[in-house]
Amino acid sequence: MGRAARAGVNGSNAAGASTDRPSGEAPEQRAATNATCVPFVSCAMAPRLPDLFDAGRQVTTRRRMPATNQEEHRMKSWHLAIGSFAVTVTAFSVGFAPEPTPAAGMADAYKIDPVHSTAIFRVQHFGAGQFYGRFNDVSGQFTFDGSSAESLTFDVTVKVDSVDTGTAKLDGHLKSPDFFNARENPTLTFRSKSAKLVRGATYSVTGELTIHGVTKSVTVNVEHAGTADQGQGKRCGFEAIFELQRSDYGMTYGIDRGMLGDDTRVIVSLEGVHGAA
Repeated sequence: MGRAARAGVNGSNAAGASTDRPSGEAPEQRAATNATCVPFVSCAMAPRLPDLFDAGRQVTTRRRMPATNQEEHRMKSWHLAIGSFAVTVTAFSVGFAPEPTPAAGMADAYKIDPVHSTAIFRVQHFGAGQFYGRFNDVSGQFTFDGSSAESLTFDVTVKVDSVDTGTAKLDGHLKSPDFFNARENPTLTFRSKSAKLVRGATYSVTGELTIHGVTKSVTVNVEHAGTADQGQGKRCGFEAIFELQRSDYGMTYGIDRGMLGDDTRVIVSLEGVHGAA
């Protein structure tokens, strides 16, 4: 083939190549596009691979965790969060919750045994001897836990009609309006309000004493005689010895003539049975 013919063929091939390439597209771009596409897969569907260098800084790729490991990691994170929340709530509760109040101990209750309890009084007669009398009907109850003064309480009732001097005539006179006036004021009572330990087994008890219809606040020393169980139920005993002026309770008979003294000594001995109905 001559030189002119070869030139024509080359010119034709060049023209064909120029006709097949879209206008404005560089050969390098077309080659890159053809290299990215995989047979039977659209170029638009092919995943984009991240550039290893982006704007001058290196970009590292993460290796995707398997689905099983991802689930385990997620559960561990969730459990850790719950545990942290529980610890926080517990710490908050311990730090700010009020301290529990200790339960108060229940004091033992004792019913007064009238057979082994008594109330005795003594008053001076004609400025010479001491005259004694007693009340045979003493009832009520008291409480005591064996240790604390706060648990010690008394509720005592004495029937005036049970006065006993050993002489019926004197008993009748003491029940009359000259003295206790049993018809109008059938009982003597003592209701404790507070108690505190003095020493050893001695307690100072303050309460309201009612005699002859007159009520006054008094404070007396009460001695714990003992607590025991001899096979007939638990028993506890107390004794009080104190003095009062009977005139404070409106009982003035015989004082002005010196027949009977005003100062009166009182002895109360109580024995109680625990849990008695």
